[in-house]
Amino acid sequence: MNTKGFYISKLHVTGNRVETAKIEFQAGFNVVSGLSDTGKSYVFSCINFALGSGNPPKTSIPESKGYDTAYLEIRTYNGRVFTIQRNIFNGSIHVKDVEIHHFMTKGESQNLSTKHSKINDKNISTFLLELCGFDRPLLRKNKQNATRQLSYRDLAKISLIDEERIITEDSPIYNGQYFDRTVEQAILKLLLTGNDDSGIEEIEEDKMYKSRIKGKLELIDSYIENTTIKLEVYKENFKKPETTTIESRLEELNVILTDSSREIEKLAQRKAKLYNRITELKSNLILKNELLSRFILLKEHYESDISRLKFITQGEDFFSQLSSTNCPICGGNLDKEHYDCLETDSEQSSSIMNSINMELIKIQKKKIELIKTISKEKEDIATLNTLVENFSSELVEVESSIQDKLKPIQDSSAKKIDSLMAQLSNIHEVKNLNAQLTNYFQERASLIDLQEKRPSVAEYQGKTSYMVLKALCEKIKEILDVWQFNDITTLNFDTSYDSYDIVINGKDRSAFGKGYRAILYSAFVLALLEYCTERDLPTTGHIMLDSPLTTFQGKEANNSRIVPIVEETVSQDIEKSFFRDLADLRNELQVIIFDNKDPDDYIKEKINYIHFTKGKSEGRYGFFPV
Repeated sequence: MNTKGFYISKLHVTGNRVETAKIEFQAGFNVVSGLSDTGKSYVFSCINFALGSGNPPKTSIPESKGYDTAYLEIRTYNGRVFTIQRNIFNGSIHVKDVEIHHFMTKGESQNLSTKHSKINDKNISTFLLELCGFDRPLLRKNKQNATRQLSYRDLAKISLIDEERIITEDSPIYNGQYFDRTVEQAILKLLLTGNDDSGIEEIEEDKMYKSRIKGKLELIDSYIENTTIKLEVYKENFKKPETTTIESRLEELNVILTDSSREIEKLAQRKAKLYNRITELKSNLILKNELLSRFILLKEHYESDISRLKFITQGEDFFSQLSSTNCPICGGNLDKEHYDCLETDSEQSSSIMNSINMELIKIQKKKIELIKTISKEKEDIATLNTLVENFSSELVEVESSIQDKLKPIQDSSAKKIDSLMAQLSNIHEVKNLNAQLTNYFQERASLIDLQEKRPSVAEYQGKTSYMVLKALCEKIKEILDVWQFNDITTLNFDTSYDSYDIVINGKDRSAFGKGYRAILYSAFVLALLEYCTERDLPTTGHIMLDSPLTTFQGKEANNSRIVPIVEETVSQDIEKSFFRDLADLRNELQVIIFDNKDPDDYIKEKINYIHFTKGKSEGRYGFFPV
């Protein structure tokens, strides 16, 4: 089953205030017949335009007035459907994966460029090529093996054949431009084999080759000059000490730098410990001094209490030495009653004094203990101050050792190392420059050899083998035999660059009349389509032929009106066999014929037959509604 390519199913042309012009096609064989000026060529042109042609349909046709947009529905052979919208006047293209009658209501359209591009896939050519099964193949385009990407317009030249091209004397794969023949041969090879030219190596023209070598020589000469100048500067500004001496001295300095760094690290650790210890001792001193202050204040309180209590006891001694006269209590004579009063008071006074004496002894003891504590605190404070002074002195010595001894050694060693490294770098730079200079001279010598004698280039090996072309010829002969094209004894392929076409019974296709050239052209493209389909090769899946059975010579003026002049027609046998054979075309392919000739009635029933009568009261007038 064919899964490559697509077939054309519907064409709608719309505009403002005009009825939509429509035509439908099917897979298999389609015939659109009728008289001239009924729109057959317009339909062909619209389909070609929707598929990316740069030539829009003619707008000078009176019936086409008011129509501005073409919609083309295409279907792949694996069931996908797309509708292409193209504006007839500005050429813009949009695509949706919907049927044609859903284009305005469903899905998101994709805006595609009309130009094929190898860097941007958003173009109609790449879109159609992917449907045909092509994955960006490269084609050889000249004898120097330069390549370009395949475009769908390359395939359109052998699948959409208009009424002028079908009678060409050139090869069916040539477009008439001499400089395109190489790439057109590559297109035929790609279709017949599936192999592109991505692996070939491009060959420069002799002029370009010499120019390139000359440019490289000039560049190398500039490199040599600049490198020589650099070397002279280094030799002038820098001495050239021995590398081993520098490296030996660097090792010594690195040892010194490493040792000093280690010593600095040790001292830094010692410095941190000393600083932490001093901070801790100073915190203890603050606490000790605060306690000492409070102890001294407490001692003063004790001394004040002792003085107060001693004063009381001394007063008592003085009172006890006084003689008895009158009662000190009541002032009366000391009779027995007054004596008892004094006795009672004396006993109370004696008890108070005892308490005072006991309190005095207790406070004195506390004072003695406090004095010892104060003395101990003072000793501790003195010890702490001594430790702080000792540690601070050591800290100063450590800082001095770091800043005054080790740091200068380290800085001096680092500077010397930097200086030696600079010298060593200069030595290496000189070596590198010398090595570069040697390489430049070697490359220059090679370029001079290439300039004097260009290396031979292998012949292009990507040509289509004659066995493949012969298989195509057998397919063409098979079709022509069915069409009863005379008696064909031999059908070969002329591979000469100018011809590259089939030869029938020793006669070039270009030597036949126009009618037979059209039939041979039709057989060629149909055989190519069937050949690719049978081998599951990438292909368009369709061909469209304009006037393969009715040929005309050209155009000539007749009373200021351009009319076609019919030159020759093929025999009735060929015509009938042509229709009969294509009527049995399988639905994995599509052939659309636009012609003035009609098939027999029993053929019409088997195919998709559309006839333009050019009569307003009889059948369908033409493509445009009347």
